Amino acid sequence: MTRRTPARSARGAVALAAVLCVLATSACGTRLSDAEIGQVQAATVTVTNPATALPGAEAGGGTAAGAGNVAGAAGSAEVVPQPGSGEAAAASGAAGPAAVSAAGVSGGSTTASVTGAKPGTSKAAAAGAAAGERCTRALEPIILGQTGVFSGLVGQSTGNQRLGMSVWSNWVNANGGIRCHPVKLYQMDDGSDPSRTAANVNELVTTKKAIALVGVNVPITMGAARSAAARLGVPIVGGDAGDAAWNTDPNLFLSGGSSAAAWSGGIVEAARETGFTKLGLIYCIEASPCQQMNQYFAQTVEAAGAQDVFRQSVSLTQSDYTAECQNAKNAGVQIMAVYVDAASIQRFVRSCKSIDYRPVMETGGLAISPGVPKDPDIQAFTLYVGSPNAPYTATGTPGLDTLHTAFRTHTGADVPDAPSLIGWAAGMLFKGAIDSLDVERVKGAVTTAMVYDGLYSLKDKTLGGLAPPLVFKRGQPSGVIPCYTYFKITTQGIQTPGAKFRCINSWKRN
Repeated sequence: MTRRTPARSARGAVALAAVLCVLATSACGTRLSDAEIGQVQAATVTVTNPATALPGAEAGGGTAAGAGNVAGAAGSAEVVPQPGSGEAAAASGAAGPAAVSAAGVSGGSTTASVTGAKPGTSKAAAAGAAAGERCTRALEPIILGQTGVFSGLVGQSTGNQRLGMSVWSNWVNANGGIRCHPVKLYQMDDGSDPSRTAANVNELVTTKKAIALVGVNVPITMGAARSAAARLGVPIVGGDAGDAAWNTDPNLFLSGGSSAAAWSGGIVEAARETGFTKLGLIYCIEASPCQQMNQYFAQTVEAAGAQDVFRQSVSLTQSDYTAECQNAKNAGVQIMAVYVDAASIQRFVRSCKSIDYRPVMETGGLAISPGVPKDPDIQAFTLYVGSPNAPYTATGTPGLDTLHTAFRTHTGADVPDAPSLIGWAAGMLFKGAIDSLDVERVKGAVTTAMVYDGLYSLKDKTLGGLAPPLVFKRGQPSGVIPCYTYFKITTQGIQTPGAKFRCINSWKRN
């Protein structure tokens, strides 16, 4: 599928030039440092005081789309969100215009908020009519917090979850806030340091007064994040989904399928399409998501109807993987699952190429940084990618079409990678929870208790086609949600079969 050509932005020339360098499909002559990338992502938002913003109205919650058309294929089944539902209608609003200007990073945090239409304007009136209610004044802002690894080795692959959340908060506020409440978002980098993760959560909740953590990116420091969130009594709504705790902790709310199932789904699809049966796995020792893939690999091999012929752990700091490639070649691996970061995938491919070994590759969406699809060596190998959310390049559902419109409006470019969509989907799950509450209840301040109630009221929520049907039960963990989508990177670019979710039939939801 051909990527869109990024649009030109009219404001924030210096900052946006850097944004386009990182996000656009054309190559840039120099590479930005981690700090510069963080500042670029922060520069896609405008810092304002939400208390003085006068938003228009936002469409209220609708009924969730159901799941149907279940048909097995290579151990999987498709789940098709039904169009025309209340959820689809609520998700289909186009993003309004918003300013884009530089926002500095202070103390590792940024505040994201953008003003929308003022009461009395045609935009506010139209939105109010669609929602059955009309905003006559700005209600109390909803304060949210996001902590994650947005720098360093892991941040280079997954850090755009911060961008996804920033664009979401801009889009929400440009379109009236959530039920007339503007969103104020604080974002903090933890550098994969557990002590910083815990400190960030504490500051976001106790000092900034965040009522929930949304879009967390803590594949290495989940233990610290969940412990701090539980102690402070706030939910974690959506995020990287890499750690197994997403399936077992009732205080964590998935905004897509389970990562283990998504990653396994990519392997199932690779085996189905190629007919290859000999599978191998390379996984990193630094991050629990890599090790989780190793734990689920036997089930993955069974779901794919294949053979497990090779496994080996590696480090993200290795400069070369030639020895591992040679071992896999000797074992006869035809499909190699590579669970490392984006830069390591590129080094692994080059190492295998150096000994004329070219297996089909597979990985998870968290490892797909903007540069990976453009790497000619990866294209030549063919890389399958399993995703817990809809493919970030796909279109055709209300949720996806709104996503692309919002990114083009608020960054001047299209969605750069899968982590960007993950951040956006987390925001949409939070919005869906508040939208589901009774109108009278949300006229006052939105509280943490209301967030929990809203999440538990959701039934088969698909976020407009961004996720498989989601449902949460009070006091119970999400369990393994065995549904996924996939796409592949070839010499033809990114190819996606669409946004329909498939489920591994042999993996029952816990």
